Amino acid sequence: HILAEPQRTNLITYSEDFTDSSWLKTSGGAGSNPIVTSSYATSPEGLVNASRIQFECGGVTSGDYSRLYSSFSLNGSSQYSQSFYIKSNTGSSQNLLFYTQNNDGDSITATTEWVRVDVQFTSNTTNFRNFGLIAKGSIQQTVDVSIYGASLEEGSYPTSYIPTSGSTVTRNQDIFTRDGIGSLINSTEGVLFLEIAALSDDLSYRILSLSNGTSNERVYIQYTNVSNKIGVVVKENGNTQANMSYVLSDETSFAKVAIKWKAGTDETALWVNGFERDTDTLGNTPVGLNRLALDNGNSSTGGNKFFGKVKQLQVYDTALTDPQLAALTS
Repeated sequence: HILAEPQRTNLITYSEDFTDSSWLKTSGGAGSNPIVTSSYATSPEGLVNASRIQFECGGVTSGDYSRLYSSFSLNGSSQYSQSFYIKSNTGSSQNLLFYTQNNDGDSITATTEWVRVDVQFTSNTTNFRNFGLIAKGSIQQTVDVSIYGASLEEGSYPTSYIPTSGSTVTRNQDIFTRDGIGSLINSTEGVLFLEIAALSDDLSYRILSLSNGTSNERVYIQYTNVSNKIGVVVKENGNTQANMSYVLSDETSFAKVAIKWKAGTDETALWVNGFERDTDTLGNTPVGLNRLALDNGNSSTGGNKFFGKVKQLQVYDTALTDPQLAALTS
């Protein structure tokens, strides 16, 4: 399926080589510096390139710790996401902490399976701050884990892993469009069906549209600036002809969504997960729909990019029946 993500930069310069000097190994109290063994285990990538990290706190107080971290200068008052893939080496779950902005952060549970753990925070300074992992004697005296794929990126949620080896790496924003498909779209009636999930409930408009290349003529499905709210809209000559919405339980989980439109009838409807959720009476229909895009439909600006996952995307040139829509979205 399609994974559409924004542009992001992994600020960690060695995302897999934790033996590099950019990763500092320190300790306090009765603790010992962590021991790093590279190429120790098979990573989620399927290669033997995950590292073993052995933390030894040596005591039972919060002042006894073992810490692995790297140092960065961030933009003040910006949102960031820090993440690692982590797995326990002992056959049972183990606990440790993120180390974020020179402070002990959220707790982490390393299980016997690979999991990606992440934490979000707002930077509080432009000075250098440290980020990594810390084991404390007050939580668990000895921690033996494998880690892989460290990431620190500016943004309110983590995106897919960006490998680095000696420098920061930027992944460009994903852009998906298809133009010149007017013969496949019926502006007078039709159905746009999606099986989608948002990357994050970030309270922004993220749109997938059929249009004529402008914002004036279009049919679109969107996540809105209201938590978990999905909306569908039909516009003609810049005027809203139909507007329907439904609140999902979790917009980051996959949902099957369809908008049906038909000129001059009250058959315009929003279907979600097998049920008709909202209806509207459609006035005028859009003209010249010939572009499918993961944006607001305007080929010049391409705003309101859809960042999310798309398992299915189907366009029908007739308005399906209610039984057909129920089956399609179930």
